[in-house]
Amino acid sequence: MKITDFAELIRCMPYREQAFDVKYEIWKGTEPSKIIENIFRNKDKNGIITISRNDLFQSNSDLVEFVIKVIMWGYPTKGRGNNIDNFLKSENFESFIETLVDAKKNKHISITDINNLMKNSTGLGFSTLSKILYFSRINYETMPALIFDLRVINALSAGRFNDSGIEIFKKLRYDNALKNYNNYLRFMNLLAKKLQTEADRIEMFLFEFGSNLKELTEKSDSQKKTEKVFEILGEGGGICITRQVDKSSTKFIYHHNEFDPTNEGLDLNKKDEYDYFEQPFQLINDRYPWYLMYLETVHDDYRNYIIERLIEKLNHKSVLLDNFEYHKEDLENSLGIKLNYSANPRTNKLTWSYEKIM
Repeated sequence: MKITDFAELIRCMPYREQAFDVKYEIWKGTEPSKIIENIFRNKDKNGIITISRNDLFQSNSDLVEFVIKVIMWGYPTKGRGNNIDNFLKSENFESFIETLVDAKKNKHISITDINNLMKNSTGLGFSTLSKILYFSRINYETMPALIFDLRVINALSAGRFNDSGIEIFKKLRYDNALKNYNNYLRFMNLLAKKLQTEADRIEMFLFEFGSNLKELTEKSDSQKKTEKVFEILGEGGGICITRQVDKSSTKFIYHHNEFDPTNEGLDLNKKDEYDYFEQPFQLINDRYPWYLMYLETVHDDYRNYIIERLIEKLNHKSVLLDNFEYHKEDLENSLGIKLNYSANPRTNKLTWSYEKIM
């Protein structure tokens, strides 16, 4: 099961509308009391306010009030223990706000600043800090901060999903989340590009569904085993080859779903059966610039064959680096290779080759 299997659902996740009810009764008496009272000034008759992501993105509150609202959104019942009270009453809370002011001004925070904040702010966990950085629109390294909640951490590390690259989170835990934050941001941004959506929606999907899904297992009367052996993704759909094995035969199913990258009016939602993998792959190789799409799945049994066809295609088409640089990295990661090239100074053409990365 892959996260990308739920692409349609993810693109519809209403992340800006995600909201939580916060009860005055729970937060009454929390310091700083004046700011708490101000936040609840428009509470309803039941003493409840509702805070959404969009409210926080558009907040014009001063920074202290903004931080408290973020914490309320993330922990409407104040969570377990006294961590929130300890953080807000901490003698270092003022210095935390000063550091956050600088980070918002620079739109960037360093690992050194994060370590200092975590060390000096009593009751502050990285899950809470990631929420504050996210709603403050602050970059970590070169990427926008995302929420790294315990539920998201559990969804990535539980082994339910087998998307390319997710194996790096096998040993992810809450206590090593900060060390893995950069990897998390890279993984989520790459996945967002593949799905052509916002990383925020993927984070919300993992939070809401990531630990509550189980892959469907279907067995036919003939006990057929079916697995994807090749898949590319493009806008609105994709193309895949699945291998279907039973006691007497092996078939390769070519599936072309709702997407025509050549704009030549070819049939959509098409399925055909072949006896050999090379047959449907050659159909893709002849018709589509698959090396410029997102390579989602490659089975080890066919990896070498696909690599050889890739090099042939790049050289035949005289593909230039300017048109290929982003896709080059994606192919290298998916195929476990390093793509090399040499330029002919007279013709300005590139000759492509590769080396395997162990």
